[in-house]
Amino acid sequence: MVFSWRGGFESRRLLLSLLLLAAWEAGSGQVRYSVPEEAKHGTFVGRIAQDLGLELAELVPRLFRMASKGGGDLLVVNLQNGILFVNSRIDREELCGRSLACSIHLEVIVERPLQVFHVEVEVKDINDNPPVFREGEQKVLISESAPLDSRFPLEGASDADIGLNSLLTYRLSLNEYFTLKVVTKTDKSILPELILRKSLDREEMPELTILLTALDGGKPELTGSVQIQITILDVNDNAPEFDKPSYKVVLFENVPNDTRVIQLNASDLDEGPNREISYGIRMILPVSEKRMFSINSETGEIRIYGKLDFEENNEYEIQVNAVDKGIPSMAGHCTVLVEVLDLNDNTPEVMVTSLSLPVREDAQMGTVIALISVSDRDSGANGQVTCSLAPQVPFKLVSTFKNYYSLVLDSTLDRESVASYELVVSARDGGSPSLWATARVSVEVGDVNDNAPVFAQPEYTVFVKENNAPGCHIFTVSARDADAQENARVAYSLVERRVGERALSSYVSVHAESGQVFALQPLDREELELLQFRVSARDAGSAFNGTLVIKLNATDPDDGTNADIIYSFRRPVSPAVLYAFSINSDSGEIRTKGKLDFEERKLYEISVEAIDKGNIPMAGHCTILVEIVDVNDNAPEVTITSLALPIQENAQVGTVIALISVSDRDSGANGQVTCSLMPHSPFKLVSTFKNYYSLVLDGTLDRESVASYELVVSARDGGSPSLWATARVSVEVGDVNDNAPVFAQPEYTVFVKENNAPGCHIFTVSARDADAQENARVAYSLVERRVGERALSSYVSVHAESGQVFALQPLDREELELLQFRVSARDAGAPPLGSNVTLQVFVLDENDNAPALLPPPPPSQRVARWVGAGQVVAKVRAVDADSGYNAWLSYELQEAAAAPGGARSAFRVGLYTGEISTTRALDEADAARQRLLVLVKDHGEPALTATATVLLWLEDGGAAPKASSRLVVGPAAAAAEAALVDVHVYLVVAICAVSSLLVLTLLVYTALRCSAPRGEGACVPGQARLVCSSAVGSWSSSPRRWRRQRQRVCSGEGPPKADLMAFSPSLPPCLNSAEGTGEIEAGSEDA
Repeated sequence: MVFSWRGGFESRRLLLSLLLLAAWEAGSGQVRYSVPEEAKHGTFVGRIAQDLGLELAELVPRLFRMASKGGGDLLVVNLQNGILFVNSRIDREELCGRSLACSIHLEVIVERPLQVFHVEVEVKDINDNPPVFREGEQKVLISESAPLDSRFPLEGASDADIGLNSLLTYRLSLNEYFTLKVVTKTDKSILPELILRKSLDREEMPELTILLTALDGGKPELTGSVQIQITILDVNDNAPEFDKPSYKVVLFENVPNDTRVIQLNASDLDEGPNREISYGIRMILPVSEKRMFSINSETGEIRIYGKLDFEENNEYEIQVNAVDKGIPSMAGHCTVLVEVLDLNDNTPEVMVTSLSLPVREDAQMGTVIALISVSDRDSGANGQVTCSLAPQVPFKLVSTFKNYYSLVLDSTLDRESVASYELVVSARDGGSPSLWATARVSVEVGDVNDNAPVFAQPEYTVFVKENNAPGCHIFTVSARDADAQENARVAYSLVERRVGERALSSYVSVHAESGQVFALQPLDREELELLQFRVSARDAGSAFNGTLVIKLNATDPDDGTNADIIYSFRRPVSPAVLYAFSINSDSGEIRTKGKLDFEERKLYEISVEAIDKGNIPMAGHCTILVEIVDVNDNAPEVTITSLALPIQENAQVGTVIALISVSDRDSGANGQVTCSLMPHSPFKLVSTFKNYYSLVLDGTLDRESVASYELVVSARDGGSPSLWATARVSVEVGDVNDNAPVFAQPEYTVFVKENNAPGCHIFTVSARDADAQENARVAYSLVERRVGERALSSYVSVHAESGQVFALQPLDREELELLQFRVSARDAGAPPLGSNVTLQVFVLDENDNAPALLPPPPPSQRVARWVGAGQVVAKVRAVDADSGYNAWLSYELQEAAAAPGGARSAFRVGLYTGEISTTRALDEADAARQRLLVLVKDHGEPALTATATVLLWLEDGGAAPKASSRLVVGPAAAAAEAALVDVHVYLVVAICAVSSLLVLTLLVYTALRCSAPRGEGACVPGQARLVCSSAVGSWSSSPRRWRRQRQRVCSGEGPPKADLMAFSPSLPPCLNSAEGTGEIEAGSEDA
């Protein structure tokens, strides 16, 4: 049973809270110092520890530290004497620019308790910057007719210092023509001007050089000088003048680019070119690399040329020149002051620093969790930021200084109710509309061992049969602890007592982890009807503050006050004992006060003194040895060193990749660590020494299969429950050149139209290399060979990088039907690997050849008038160098052969044979001289033609012609013609059957090849055709396999007959038609 004493604890905690609050308020003051810029290292600034009310001895124990906002490590504190001194060079101009006030803001933080002090160090300006002119020489153009007392403004100098150190005066070198006048502007700045005191004569003195010196107001004073190069101009005696010498414009920041600022107007009393004015910007102050304004040289209109930002600069001075076009030109000057007004265009910024996490659930109210600072680059109300906290949480924001807040605990925490808080800090400025920003703070509540294990019920009744087996399980107890991690790990034990003459532990035992209760021996009801005992459940958390260690009891035989005893630690007392334990002077109870850590200290020896209250007090002494038992509260640590990455994919098995060491601060089994590797990979861990391992290669690598491995090294200790930690190792596999480039298929078929343009792209080959980087970079080249009498490279070329294949010259199908070659692909590895692919380039026919007439027979030919109908009297022979439809010829008889008076013509020509035969019997009405015009035409698109003229002489009388194979008359002729037609029919049927078989074969072949990718090319092949034609021109077509063939042209004698012609594939021609003419004189017999 555990007792807890609460008397006086609440009052002490309230007193401690009040003291911490008072210390916090006292630490929120501000101390100011000043230091000159450029002070040397070690320069004394102030006794910061003394001024803040801190003792020197407590600076280190209270973790004194100092943070600077934007000041870097310019100032540091000597923790031995508490003096703030200069650490590095302080340049006021670099730190604050031209701002009049320049300070370094420091935050001093000490702990136990936590206090925050704000220290402001003013950086005073010294005269360390001389006046500087923007250019080493200023050029001034002055007309020789300029009147006395004329004023010529000069560009002034600038001084990076402030105050008196930047107050400039000017001095002009001695000369007889000019004096210097200083003009004070509205913004208190001064501008030097030259005043002409003596008339100028350009012919006497065309140029004058004087020296302008600027002196600042520092002690000692610094100077800067510039040469004024004055050029005396010839008479253009009126300079342009502006309406007024200065203008003022007010603009809001962020106005759009090209916004009009002002329209300037200058006038010149001269005439002609001397009054034409060109405007220009001479200078914009402050000087910046950004060009913020532009001016139209002709109209004088000034526009925005950039983005105005109030936070960068709130005022600009534009010095404008108006120069006329006289010879020499003259200039007028004016100043445009542009005031930039602020807009609320910057959102507040929230910065969370010094997070003290996690926050223990027993933390006192007012505990500082984090420091928060807010800022806004805008000015005025736009830059005033208010900070708030949402949602409703046991925390609050306390303003410690302007724009500085502390996040503090506002009520008690209970991790078992809420384990963490997601706080949203909102900062909103005072603009209209206002802008806001948020920052999230995750506050985790740390567990303390403030919950004891709790059983589901206070008492359990168990029934067990007597004569049970020794060691049998009779019950299981279970207790739940609401704490976390080690504080919630419950261990069970028996509360030992005597049962008769024997110890309880001889009857039963309880398993420390599972809570299972076992009967250690057979129970006998006649001996023991009821066995009542208690099981204790204790968690494994560190002793909670106030845990009872022991209660001492000292007795004194005296009476009265002489018997009253006061308990205390016997002096000298170890600081470790005072930190960890406390003793109640009245009751003698020793309780824990701090956290006990086995890894820091394993044994405490406490000497206790008991003193009575007699007049002469007497004392008794005892020693308590407190042994700290280790719990498994430290997870293993994994350290990976000496990574050898990347590892080449051809590395040998056993190659060492990394060295791994593991450690655990616990002792015994809790500190024994085993290491394993997951997941399954071609690597393994090899133990080289205690707690040292090597990660080595255990199998072959292939970068093309797996390019990298994410290994997880797991370290687990031997505690119960065990703790573990993991470390990730990314192993990248390095590439070696072990893969040759591979084409998608070993051969490509390409179709290209003949007469292509030189250099046209006909195909693209592509090979893929599975390697990486240089090993995967593929270069293409031709495998050179001879094509006839010429080299392959004279026909085609391949681009080394893209693989594009180009035809270098027009291809002619009549010369080259098939061009077959190989392309090589090689990678850039060492040594290089390569492979080849075959390209078959079929040249497709174009209709680029007109029909050509064959040489004619002897010119003298006569025909007897008695020739009957159907008699062949002549034949026209022609061929076409093209193929397919482009070479398929047809013959037509032109209208010139028609009989006079519209009578039926006596002759006709075979459509596909070219044979000229009679259509009727000749008679006396037919002219003796017959002139026939035959048109020969191919079937290309467009068709090309040739013409042949046939002259026939009709004669009266004469003998009958000799019999020949081509001339049969009477019934025999009819029978022969019928037999010939039957033979042709059989031939057509047979050839069509063979063609059908060929078509079937082609379909099967196409089905097998359809899965292969179609090659690229400039032309897409058309469909092959088989054409069967008769004398009257009927035809049919069917798909068939491409093949190379030439058109055959046959001639013979005899009557008209059916013809069969097979043509190679062709695309629709794209050439213009051409015509040829020829003249043939044919006879009647062997025409």
